[in-house]
Amino acid sequence: MLIAWKPPWELGGLAWLDQDDQHIFSAELKRRDLDFAPLPALWSRVSDARLQEYRSAMQPEWDDAHRAVDEALDRIQNARDNIDGVISEIERVLQ
Repeated sequence: MLIAWKPPWELGGLAWLDQDDQHIFSAELKRRDLDFAPLPALWSRVSDARLQEYRSAMQPEWDDAHRAVDEALDRIQNARDNIDGVISEIERVLQ
């Protein structure tokens, strides 16, 4: 999935969720009327300072994991910064 990874705020970025066998909750989520209205405010609380705290918490002896943690935190930051697009893509996929 990482080779063909596409940002989740872009059209088609979450297309893989449209396949029931790709996400454990996919079929159940499609049956529900979900309210995404609170999400932008909640994601906005994940500040850059907080993400830096997570980065700083990495122990020096975990050097091998730093790259993976940096990538994960960058994805979280990008999702937060593009949350409206992420929500639009989720809604499109769960229709």
